[in-house]
Amino acid sequence: VPTFQRLTFRRGMIGSARFTPDAKTIVYSASWDGAPEEIFTTRVESPESRPLGLPDSELFSSSASGELAIGQKGAVIHGWPIEVLAQVSLGGGAPRTLLEKVTAAEWSPDGKRLAFSDKAGRLWDLEVATKRLTEVARDSSGQLGDQSWSPDSRWLAFSLSHATGYRSIYVWRAGEPEPRRA
Repeated sequence: VPTFQRLTFRRGMIGSARFTPDAKTIVYSASWDGAPEEIFTTRVESPESRPLGLPDSELFSSSASGELAIGQKGAVIHGWPIEVLAQVSLGGGAPRTLLEKVTAAEWSPDGKRLAFSDKAGRLWDLEVATKRLTEVARDSSGQLGDQSWSPDSRWLAFSLSHATGYRSIYVWRAGEPEPRRA
């Protein structure tokens, strides 16, 4: 029989949540009591949450080495907020800006790659150490997202939500030129 344990008790909206490498700490983004979204951390054994000092930010992903991929709210251009993809250590420090106009991001299990989608309808693979950027897929008629790496970090699965309402799932092997439809 499944059991559940409530970890948050405030009124508001919770964005995404991820376990950290120790499997006892949870990092999540939330907007409490109408305040702007920010990133918090809590532990499984404690109902207390603490802010990480990252206002106007949302959590995208947590790596095996304790790095966070976050979206920081930037300027508003023509009525659309520009989200900046940044990397920050769970241990603290200032976020390091990676790219602009990002909608989602996911660390690979080995922590060497970061897959992300942008507002132009493209999906990218970033090799973090070399800063090598590879365009995985592009479709301006739909939205690419829901990316997830295989446990060995060799494959990336992602979805394409078409304007007609249906969704397709694709897989891409790191280093291959084209993704395959699943």
